[in-house]
Amino acid sequence: MNINHYSPNWMRANHPIVQRYLRQPLLMRFNLLILCVVVGLFLLFGGLSLPMLYFLFSLVVLLQVALATADKVQSERAGLTWDLVRSAPFTATEVLLSLWAASIRQVNRTWVMIFYRLLQALLVIGMLVFGLWYAEIPGNSWFMLLICATVVIIVQPFAEMYYGGMVGLLCATLTEDRLNVQTFTIGAVLFYWLSWIALVMFVILSNLNQLLFIHIIATFLIPLMLPLVLGFTAFQAARVRMIG
Repeated sequence: MNINHYSPNWMRANHPIVQRYLRQPLLMRFNLLILCVVVGLFLLFGGLSLPMLYFLFSLVVLLQVALATADKVQSERAGLTWDLVRSAPFTATEVLLSLWAASIRQVNRTWVMIFYRLLQALLVIGMLVFGLWYAEIPGNSWFMLLICATVVIIVQPFAEMYYGGMVGLLCATLTEDRLNVQTFTIGAVLFYWLSWIALVMFVILSNLNQLLFIHIIATFLIPLMLPLVLGFTAFQAARVRMIG
């Protein structure tokens, strides 16, 4: 079965804009640093380093997608071809989403993405087991909880990358200065990353002694809904900026 046949046009590898960037290697700014940090965390904390490794890799993936997407707009501007891209026979929505899709395909080729998906699945499964062990959850709700955990494992990485890409596009459309774009992008990613970690930890720790079904559901849904809502808002703002 050909997945491209069922995916939107802007997501396909043979889309002209996506294909243009797939010929270019992704700049891996953080690989050596991340490898050193991973080794250091395992040496210092052992098994306890799993949540920290996940948080670290989620930040790296977010930054890579956001900066790579923003850099595509900046590169077109530097080459004086951004107006040509905007005048291509595609809608503003398709142009922006295809730039993001190219970044996703580039990041998916890296070892960082593989580790990120693995760590995310292990952490969600651990949270599920923790919730079933400590929470006062009736047996007839276990199936729903399992469905929620499965959805989070499948969808949440894409939701985070959606936010990262849309923020990168928005920052790239706000200013033409490359340094400002990178600063705004990194700042927006860090703010989101710290916010959702704080929200999840607050939900868990504030109810640790009386963990209920609703608390577990909220813990799963916050990392899923927060990037989707914020990413959609950023995308709409970037589209308006591009059209204007």
